[in-house]
Amino acid sequence: MPERVVPSGTMTFLFTDVEGSTRLWAQDPDAMSASLRSHDEVLRTAIEGHDGYVFTTAGDAFCAAFARASDAVAAARAAQDALAARTWPGPPIRVRMGLHMGEAEERGGDYFGPVVNTAARVEAAAHGGQVLMTAPVRAATGDEVTALGSHALKDVPEPVELWQLGTDAFPPLRSVGTRTNLPSPATRLLGRAEDARAVRLLLAEHRLVTLIAVGGSGKTRLAIDVGDAELPRWRDGVWFVDLTAVTDPAGVGAAVAGAIGMEVRASDPLDGIPQYLSGRQMLLILDNCEHVVDACAELAEGVLGAGGETTILATSREWLDVDGERVYHVGPLGTEGQGDPAIALFVDRAVAIEPGFSLDPATADTVSTICRRLDGLPLAIELAASRVAVLSPAMLLEGLDDRFRLLSGGRRRQRRPTLQATIDWSYQLLDPEEQQLFRALGTFAGTFDIAAAAAVAGVPTTLASDLVESLYGRSLVARSPQGDQRFRLLETLKAYAEDRLREEGEGEACRERHVQHFAVLSHVDTLLEADDRLRADRIVADDANLRQASEWLESGERWDELAAFLFGMPTITQGGAPALLPRVRRCLEHVDDPDLVDRLRLAEVFLTMTVADWPGYIEACTALAGSADPHAQGQGSLRLALMIARLSAEEAEGLIDRFVAAHEDDTTGRARAEAACWRCTTAAITDDLEGATRLAEVAIAACDAADHHSSTWAQVHITHGVALWAQGDPTVLEHEFAELSALMANLVRHDPAYLAYTNFVLALVRLAADDTAAGGEAVRRHAVDAASGRLPMLDSDALILLAELARCEGDLDRARELILSTGTGRTSFSILAGHQVAERLGVRDQGRQDFSENLFDPDWLVERPRRALRAELLRRGWSEG
Repeated sequence: MPERVVPSGTMTFLFTDVEGSTRLWAQDPDAMSASLRSHDEVLRTAIEGHDGYVFTTAGDAFCAAFARASDAVAAARAAQDALAARTWPGPPIRVRMGLHMGEAEERGGDYFGPVVNTAARVEAAAHGGQVLMTAPVRAATGDEVTALGSHALKDVPEPVELWQLGTDAFPPLRSVGTRTNLPSPATRLLGRAEDARAVRLLLAEHRLVTLIAVGGSGKTRLAIDVGDAELPRWRDGVWFVDLTAVTDPAGVGAAVAGAIGMEVRASDPLDGIPQYLSGRQMLLILDNCEHVVDACAELAEGVLGAGGETTILATSREWLDVDGERVYHVGPLGTEGQGDPAIALFVDRAVAIEPGFSLDPATADTVSTICRRLDGLPLAIELAASRVAVLSPAMLLEGLDDRFRLLSGGRRRQRRPTLQATIDWSYQLLDPEEQQLFRALGTFAGTFDIAAAAAVAGVPTTLASDLVESLYGRSLVARSPQGDQRFRLLETLKAYAEDRLREEGEGEACRERHVQHFAVLSHVDTLLEADDRLRADRIVADDANLRQASEWLESGERWDELAAFLFGMPTITQGGAPALLPRVRRCLEHVDDPDLVDRLRLAEVFLTMTVADWPGYIEACTALAGSADPHAQGQGSLRLALMIARLSAEEAEGLIDRFVAAHEDDTTGRARAEAACWRCTTAAITDDLEGATRLAEVAIAACDAADHHSSTWAQVHITHGVALWAQGDPTVLEHEFAELSALMANLVRHDPAYLAYTNFVLALVRLAADDTAAGGEAVRRHAVDAASGRLPMLDSDALILLAELARCEGDLDRARELILSTGTGRTSFSILAGHQVAERLGVRDQGRQDFSENLFDPDWLVERPRRALRAELLRRGWSEG
């Protein structure tokens, strides 16, 4: 199909919208959705069938451009005829249309300028089934029209002569006259179409709707846009009341009375406003209610209690807390991709300052990062974009560490609220207890729960709960996206809270309480518990706080405290292993207490294994095995078994026996369960299929009996499934995979490695069932994830799957090349699978020999598989993610 040509020069614009769509959506969304699909088909067919170019669709509206006015008129007439003749699957739809001609600025397939705005206002004045046009369009068409006279249109400076296509009778036009005082924004609203639609749906059902968000989120701009769209619906108009300058609650009534043109006879206008509005049908917008919230709540209660049809749309940083109120949280703009609203807003505002500004590969990621660090807040993004005339995106990003100075406005833009002034406004409305807690929350990294907030602020938990709830209601605290009754501060609010914390001299005390709270949370009593996944599941949400607290301890050279702290972290922060390992080793240089040294050594074992530092792993295991403490000796021996098993199964068994002997005093059964898991692991590593299957069943039973659910236990479950796959029963493996999926669901929540594990098994399941297409897709997902580098040591696992895929595809030479490119699998079950694939390809002995010769070569173990994986992804045309 040929590419559509974007019209330019003098054009005719056709704007359309569905009459009463908000009400229709509210009555029956499914039926309305069906009718709207039919409507879209009619509109697009009529427009494109008359050489029109649809440049925007927003909600129920179409915006199209035509090179010839006659084509635009013909398209409108054809569309109205088709709509009138349509058999609707849901409610019948009536569409209003407006036509205007002139030159507009075209940019990226979209159009801007007064001509476009006038076309939109002409459409808004029409009724369903009616087509309106301006004089330039009338002069260019020979169709029969009806003169409707001169009309005032919103945001159009001079009255406009309008004509109606055809001679049908309609009610008086919805021209402005004196039906609104809505401000005329200087810029267009971006990224809020879904918000506007949701708010209009709420207004169709409720008489009080409050938009709440932190300052700078664009609540006022959204309310104006909604009011503008709602204007045709309200017989007595849409009225905007700006309460920003009202400093005395007693002034709210006077501000409202002045906006709606009500004559004030009483000393308190609030007394008469509800009765005045009860006989009218209007939308009243109360903007910026937070500092006079009680007076606004009193007004709203009176209006709702008086009855009638008048509806209130309020904007505030906290809800009014009135019966019948519906709250809509205005969230931040999306920040992830180049087409997302936050990035589009930045570019739009930057172009207004610097017309030559545009995104390219060098700046797109930087702008995305800027918008993300500014939390998608429209005010902050606009202030940042206004600096592009003198600062590059890279310079802007660098300056965000001092964002309140960077985004202070400058020049005549000081008339616009600065980012600091906007947050100051919210902060000053808090009472002292709320201010104190808000400052303390600046101490956290990432999310926090109520208990942590109470501990860091130094207040009782019940009080902290009340204060956090209050701050949430004032849009100063956000809920964590993960839920679980956790909260967070937007980065901009966190920076503000930190500044206030320093000003009040409270930073050191809050930091110390933070360290003490998370030291307790990370505490592990015994070496055996360090790998306890149930414990990890309780605290993994505080990963960022744990790392931050450990950094503070290190900066203060509090080595003994840091040692105990670090011991509880490695198994739950695998993504942070590269940063934690040097900290553990620095701590080892300063700690003398033997027990703390043992704990640090075990942490070092976990971390070196995570980053595939096998020489470091063996050194740490050997040092731990040489401890004077029998339990530490056992842990060192147990971990050495992982490496020795590839070379000598008998010696690995002896090391596990040393671990069991060191825990003869264990009465919980957990040490025996852990040993059973490792026996299964070593059997898998040595390719003992029958032993791995039998020992997996023994280990699972032992773990369940001892309530010992470690990461090794989880891997044993998967090893059991892979062992069954290796023995050639895809049906059993399919069932086992279903069991594994349920088992891994909770673990995946706090360790993404487990998602890779289940994807590994899924790929084997699909390939074993001869479903090469589905298996290939599962392999692709796993391989792309491995190449992304998000988790270490996945490259060899991905190569094992790719080799099996190539084998199933019949490309045996490539399959052999791939399996011999592996270093070592990340887990016992992937090593087991690798052995089996190598056996099927006839190269298992060669692979074992290569491994024994290169066991301590990091390039062979890590870098070589990484290069092989990327080469195979490139050959297959798969993105690296």
